[in-house]
Amino acid sequence: MPRRRNCGRERGRRVCARQADLSFLSFGSEEVVSEFTGKNPRDLQITRFLIGGTMILLVDLCYLPGSLSYSEFVSPIRRIVEKSGRNARVAHYTEPVSLTPGISGVILCGTALKDNGYLDHLDRFRWIEEITAPVLGICAGMQVLVSLLGGEVVEAPEIGMTEVAVTQTDEVLGNERIFSAYELHNFGVTLPPGCNELAWSDVCLQAFLYPQKQWWGVMFHPEVRNEWVVERFVKTINQGRFD
Repeated sequence: MPRRRNCGRERGRRVCARQADLSFLSFGSEEVVSEFTGKNPRDLQITRFLIGGTMILLVDLCYLPGSLSYSEFVSPIRRIVEKSGRNARVAHYTEPVSLTPGISGVILCGTALKDNGYLDHLDRFRWIEEITAPVLGICAGMQVLVSLLGGEVVEAPEIGMTEVAVTQTDEVLGNERIFSAYELHNFGVTLPPGCNELAWSDVCLQAFLYPQKQWWGVMFHPEVRNEWVVERFVKTINQGRFD
């Protein structure tokens, strides 16, 4: 099990990603340029990822592929993406991921309140570190991104509507202001090194940006009351910000 710590306690325990095993990924010869740095398949290094198309990859973090939670946490994100002018493809995090040409962004979707199994399999997300497409992590997805960046997953439960304060103007979160958002999580995160805090609630960090990779994370669920977050993420891609 991953190790978590209580928010603000010195005896906290850190969530650490295990060594990546990239063997489950599926790459076509025209999809990526790769090279082996050793004889072990674990040494596969992805050196380039082609982006520039209209497809956004949605990663389902729920406990099983096609679970009942899919309709609550993945389907709404797909609808928003497609309404915003992009095609969407869904892959469960436990399944082989095919990084096809034309993927211009990745969204890691949220999960149910007690569905935290993805934190036991952080190696399944190591491929994200090797791509150049922008990424948006929602709740569970934010926890994954923070864990990959060396941050911590901490106890910080929030359920229901709360006030979120944007502390830094951002192209996805917008101007500094306060807005209401829906929360559904037992765990929050700490800000990883090299990241910009974007928003807070009274309980925990609500949004961050890793500018080096263009990774955004939001702890609230924008599919419930704040679809504009996903729309603005897609808009930055549509405007050619990244592709």
